[in-house]
Amino acid sequence: METGIYISLLAPNASLMSGPGTNTLILGRPDEDGALVIDPADSAPAHLDAIMREGERRGGIRRILVTHGHPDHVGGASELRARLGGVPVYAFNRNGVPELDHEAPDGTTWSVGGDTLRAIHTPGHRFDHLSFLLENAHSLRGRSYFRHHHQRHRAARWRHA
Repeated sequence: METGIYISLLAPNASLMSGPGTNTLILGRPDEDGALVIDPADSAPAHLDAIMREGERRGGIRRILVTHGHPDHVGGASELRARLGGVPVYAFNRNGVPELDHEAPDGTTWSVGGDTLRAIHTPGHRFDHLSFLLENAHSLRGRSYFRHHHQRHRAARWRHA
């Protein structure tokens, strides 16, 4: 589903935990700060190809963010980083996501698509869980918001600018 500043791609990792698959988000606009990816959930070549295509449409992927260290969210991070020539991976801490390059403590911000994305530490589902607030759009994204909802409700929860 595409909505201006972001697109959501369903990873091919359907399971009891991820339902029909994990949502991978690509945020950004081509004339702004480049793109970032949240939860590159699976290393399937077709999924990574789709992420890279959407990232290029948004000015090129400059960062990979991971909500938490479960395999259905971090599964494609290392492979995507390698394909992109080493763009940095951000997550709450190394104990949860060993692949990370930079820790993203509560309150970390990134410029994306003319907006500010803020990391919010939200432990509960997992100790290292981050949710992300797109500040100007007043939109919150975190795995827990989507777990028990059908696919059409998943995207509706992430409002756009």
